[in-house]
Amino acid sequence: MMQCISYGMGGIHILLIYIWIPVRMHLNLSSFNKIRSFLIVNAYV
Repeated sequence: MMQCISYGMGGIHILLIYIWIPVRMHLNLSSFNKIRSFLIVNAYV
């Protein structure tokens, strides 16, 4: 019984990692784009 629960938790943990990595990358890219656009606007001003 305990092995089954721990296995299930491990599967959920792996799923969370697989979901979290692209979300983290997307957030980093979006913030990078915001900073880049901000710098471009400042350069024109």
